[in-house]
Parts: sequence; C-alpha cells; structure tokens
Amino acid sequence: MATANIYDLADTWNDGLTTFTAIKMDVTDTASASGSLLMDLKIGGSSKFSVRKDGTLSSITSIGDDSGDGPVYIYIGAPVQGSIVGVSNTLFFGSGATSFTPQFKFRQSYSPYTGSTLTIPAAGSWQLGAIDAGAPEAQTLSVQSVSTGTLNTAGQDFTIQGSAGTGSGAGGSIIFQVAPAGGSGTGQNTPATALTIASNKQATFEQYIVSAAGGISLEANGLWQRSVGHLTLLNTAILGWSGGTNVNSDQPGDTRLYRDDVGTLALRNGAAAQTFNIYNTYTNATNYERGFIKWDTNVLRIGADAGASGGTNRIVNLSSESEIQLRGTGVRFYSLGTTSATWIMTSSGHLIAPSDNTYDIGASGTTRPKTVYVADNVVTGATDFIHETSAALTDGAGANTATLTNAPSAGNPTKWIAINDNGTTRYIPTWE
Repeated sequence: MATANIYDLADTWNDGLTTFTAIKMDVTDTASASGSLLMDLKIGGSSKFSVRKDGTLSSITSIGDDSGDGPVYIYIGAPVQGSIVGVSNTLFFGSGATSFTPQFKFRQSYSPYTGSTLTIPAAGSWQLGAIDAGAPEAQTLSVQSVSTGTLNTAGQDFTIQGSAGTGSGAGGSIIFQVAPAGGSGTGQNTPATALTIASNKQATFEQYIVSAAGGISLEANGLWQRSVGHLTLLNTAILGWSGGTNVNSDQPGDTRLYRDDVGTLALRNGAAAQTFNIYNTYTNATNYERGFIKWDTNVLRIGADAGASGGTNRIVNLSSESEIQLRGTGVRFYSLGTTSATWIMTSSGHLIAPSDNTYDIGASGTTRPKTVYVADNVVTGATDFIHETSAALTDGAGANTATLTNAPSAGNPTKWIAINDNGTTRYIPTWE
C-alpha cells in the first residue's frame, strides 16, 4: 500500500440528505496479525492514539484535560446518553503489564475543583472517594430525591440487597463494618463487624443499641416501642433471660416476666416453680443476705435466708399502720428448724396444739402472761389443778358466826384448798 503524507485536507458538505464521510479506509483483511492498526497517530515516534483492526482504542493518555475542555459523553458500544459499555457490555480498565488502582472521577466544577471519585481498591471492592489519603473526605451515598418545588411528593426506597442463593442454599449476609480506634501509631486500624443482617432476616449487633433520643426502638408489630424516657412492650411480649450463653437456642429464656393484666406483672414459666429474691447484701453466689418469695413443693414461702459461706439470717417483719390479716382454712405456726407446726389456728378460730401435752403458754419467771380472760370453763387433764391469785377476797355475810357442820366423819375433810387472799393464806375444805 502506498504511503502519502497528509498535511491539510478540506471538503464541503452541502446536502442535508447526504451522509458524508471525510476520511474512509476500507481494508480487505485476508491475513494480518491481531495487533494490526487501522490508525496509529504518533509524536516523536511515540503512539498517542491508535485503533486496532478489531476496533479497540489503545495507547490513550486521556480524553479531554483538566482545563474542562473534554467530551460531554463517551459512548462505547450502545450510544445511550450517560451509558458506558464496551465489548460484550464490558468496560475494561488497566494494563496487561502494570497493576494500578482504577478511579472514576465525576466533576461538578473545574475551578475550584469539586466532584466525587469512585475507586476500586481491590478485587470485588468499591470505595467512595479517592485512594486513601492523610486527610480523607467524608462521603455520602444517597438515592435520587424529589426536586425542590414539587408539592407533597413521596421519595423512593433505597434497597441494599445481599447475594441470593438457590434452593436450600442460604443467601449472603449484609455486613456493616467500622474501624475501632487502636493504640497510638500510624498503621491503619482494622475494620470490625458492627452489624450483620443474615439471610434469615436476623440482625446481629456486636455491641449495644443506643439512641441519642434517650431510648431504643426494636419494632416487630409494636413489640418494642420507644417514647421519651420510657420503654414500652406489646401486651403479649415476654421479657426473658437465657439460662445459657446462646440466646438463639433458649427463646424466650428460662426466667420470664409477663403482663397478666392491667397493673399485673407475672413471673412464670409453665409448670416450673418460680422464686423472687430481694437482697440485703450480695458478695457472690454463696455469700449474701436476702428475702424471698417462692414456690417450694407446692407451698408458697415468704422468708429470709443467707449464703452458705457468709451472711446472716435476718428477721422477717410484717408491718402495717393498719391490720395484718392472715387468712386461710387454717394458720400454722412453725419454730425455726422444724417441719411440723407448733400451734395451729383452725378455720373455726380455735388455737390448738398439733401434739398433745407438748407445748406451753408462758413459763415460770419473767415470761408469764399477765391476765387470761375466760368466759367459760378452764379444763385440764392433769391430776393436780392449782389456781393461785393474789387478789383480795370479799367476806360473805354471816361468815364470821358460821360453823362447819355436816362433816361426814371425824378427820374429814382431809384435803383443803389453799387460797392466797392478798397475801393471807386461807383454806376451803373438801369432803370425800
């Protein structure tokens, strides 16, 4: 093929119905190397712009420059405004001989420079912003919004979708990571997972959930709702604690609080007996002082106890400015360390001893009852009955002139009942 130098060409296009071509080269390619060029423009022997026979552009330094003089659109493949596609709908960046970090820069203005950059720092990764720097810029990813001046128009959803599996294969999780601060140094801190949303719709937070508004909101049809200074649960919600280290396998926990009704809080778990402890002191699981209310072998117990290695069993005091009422088919009183009642108040109101001839009322010395008022009889099963009083006795009429008559026989009576008449001992005869 003959070579000719082209310095200056001119043509006139003057027919609106004619499609003109300024420069055309039609090559019949019966045999050529794959790198054969339809065009190769050079400066000083260095290729600046070339077109291979397969239509590939190569040796391109840039299209446009930093002066702002550049193409408005670049079409590679389907000429649709704003689209960039390539061979088989693929746009390739890079060099077969050099490894580099591709960057897509989107400029809003030239002077001063404003815009955004999209970087590919590693395979399968996209980074908002340019390559890492000493003073990075904050980045924002948002969705197209309704323009100002449009009346009462709703915005659109922003969907982040994890990788989908097939059949029984689980989908990929959506993972949010942050880089916690480390020790003093110049090395880049390592990202750590803060939130994982799994394909089973379970969200796992690695730390606490904190709201700047003073509450939290984890909603599932209103299961948890946040209001100012309050934490409100749905009326069917359960507040539970796990008995193990994995709450996923112990739902809703082995210790649970329920709302039974208006103003009614319930501690229950099926047929399992429950205990509520109120501590006076607590050092560890064997050193404490506490009160309790619990179910024990179908008996409701209210009391106090202490730990095996420390603590003191304290007094239980039932106190009220009004009455204290004990109500049941019977009331039983137990002594410490016993399993059998020492006194029983029956449903008829009788105070009885559960064992015959075993327990006393009062004792000699300083623990005697003061006065016992009886409207009827005092009955004893003992062979001896002694009644002692220090009250003054009133002398009956004619008692000073009376004589003891109708004695059965001489020496009878043989028994006399002694009475303490305000310090003076007097005797009443008894006949056989």
